[in-house]
Amino acid sequence: MFTELVLNKLELSYSDIAKKKHGSAREFSYGEVISRILANHGCSAYKLFPEIGEQTFFRMMKKAFPLVSLAGGEQTWHYYFLSLINYKYCGSCSTVKCFNDYANNKLNTLGIASHCKVCRNKAQEGSYDKYFDSHQKSYIKNYGKIRERQNHYKGERTLRIPLWSQTELIAEFYDRCPEGYQVDHIIPLRGELVSGLHVIDNLQYLTVLENSSKSNKYEIL
Repeated sequence: MFTELVLNKLELSYSDIAKKKHGSAREFSYGEVISRILANHGCSAYKLFPEIGEQTFFRMMKKAFPLVSLAGGEQTWHYYFLSLINYKYCGSCSTVKCFNDYANNKLNTLGIASHCKVCRNKAQEGSYDKYFDSHQKSYIKNYGKIRERQNHYKGERTLRIPLWSQTELIAEFYDRCPEGYQVDHIIPLRGELVSGLHVIDNLQYLTVLENSSKSNKYEIL
C-alpha cells in the first residue's frame, strides 16, 4: 500500500528503472527499491541491497532521486519516503501511522511529535500514576502538618470575613468555578503590603498557572 502511494506521489510506476544493469550487477526498479526500504525499519538502507554493495547503492539513489539530499541516521530513506505521503513510523508501538495520529510539535522536523498520540497518552498516564502514588505517600507522611496548615489558613480567612459579607453569593461563586480554574482573592488575604477581605468583590477566577504565579502578590494597576 505505502509503496504505491509513494510511487504515485513521485509520479512513477513500479516497473520504472531506478538502476540499469551494469556488468554483474542486476537492475532495480523504483518499485523494488522503495518497497524494500519501506518494508524494513531499523536497518541501514544500503544493507537491504547486498547484491550491489554500499557505494553502488548510494550512487543508485543519487541518480534515481537527484533532487533529494539526505544526511543523518540509518532510517533516512525510510523516513523520507513515508513523509512524502504524510506517514511516520512510531518507535514506541512499532507502527506506521498517518500524521493526524501525532500531536503537533513545531520543534521537530515534520512539525509533529516523535511518538503517536496513543503512545504519548500511555506514557503520560504512567507518569501521572507514578506522581499520584508519590503524592499520596507524601500526604500520608505529612498529614498532621498539612491539616495544621489548612486549619490555620481557615482560621485566618475567618478573621477576614466581615459581618456584611454575602456568604451565599460567595458560595455560588465557588460552585460556578470553571474546570481548570481556581477562585483567587484579588487582594490577598495575607498580602505582604496590604490584605483584603473574603468578600464577593474581592474574588476572581484564575487558571492554576496564573494563580500559582500570582501567589500573595497584589499589583496596583
